[in-house]
Amino acid sequence: VVAIFLLKWLYNILAGIFGGNAQLKEYRAHHQETVTPHELAQQAFELHKQGHGREAADLYVRAGDHLAAATVYAKLGEKVHAAKLLEQNHLYMDAAKFYEQIKQFKDAARCCALDGHYAEAAEALLKSGDEIEAAKNFEQVGESGRAADLYAKNGLLQKAAELYAACGQKDKAAQTLAALVKQGI
Repeated sequence: VVAIFLLKWLYNILAGIFGGNAQLKEYRAHHQETVTPHELAQQAFELHKQGHGREAADLYVRAGDHLAAATVYAKLGEKVHAAKLLEQNHLYMDAAKFYEQIKQFKDAARCCALDGHYAEAAEALLKSGDEIEAAKNFEQVGESGRAADLYAKNGLLQKAAELYAACGQKDKAAQTLAALVKQGI
């Protein structure tokens, strides 16, 4: 028993010195080096410097730096792709900026609202021409007077009168109510 133990011990020492056993060699052959997100970002930066924008952007995505990836995609002229990437990764305000640059104001407004920025969402909706939805967003942030103006402009006089009264603009509320009376409402 002692002799077998010594032979195994001697075999293990020699196997360690001369390259290990077959299992260790197989592990070394299939072992892949682990790359950290920071290293991926550095590789992406180098690729971008060398003019390989698409590859750099893809590496930035793998590294988890979605803002850097979106910036590279935008430089490549792919602002829609950049905005969607940011939106999918919950970077809503950054996505909204890209959507506004390409004049997709409703998408920009949606992103602003998802992030809780209702005033910015309302402004984007105004740019898209959807004044009723903009008024609803102005109500969300407490800009009742501005919302009432938009409702009145679009013929929703009863809602406008309520908001004018609520925000203390009694003269505008009276004018709106008078317009309602003229319409027979």
